[in-house]
Amino acid sequence: MTYFLGIDLGGSSVKAVAITPSGQILRQEHFVFDAKQPMAWAAGVNDVIQQFETALKHPASGLGLSAPGIVARDGRSIAHMPGRLQGLEGLIWSDFLKRADLVPVLNDAQAALLGESSTGAARGFADVILLTLGTG
Repeated sequence: MTYFLGIDLGGSSVKAVAITPSGQILRQEHFVFDAKQPMAWAAGVNDVIQQFETALKHPASGLGLSAPGIVARDGRSIAHMPGRLQGLEGLIWSDFLKRADLVPVLNDAQAALLGESSTGAARGFADVILLTLGTG
């Protein structure tokens, strides 16, 4: 089975979705995190991935992560997250998660726009504006 995992780090939770190449959602979950230490958040993300891969009985074909803040130039980490989860700044997710494949990291608003324009309500439109609202 081919599917991809999308993980969104928020201010108080982690959202995850498994999606097929055609855009079918296989599973989605929302996990509230109250971890005070940033590396506990990272470990929690690893747990979420394991839960999805166990439930779907196959490893994900690819994984991407979104988070608030400024993405590093190489797209492998978040360079700066003002006022939150600073311990995760600079964390190379593919290394931490021990994934052979690249784990691309996007700004959460950019990831939302990419998703909407490729498989969501904005699909097929040439010009799109997206406004995100959250706790941060």
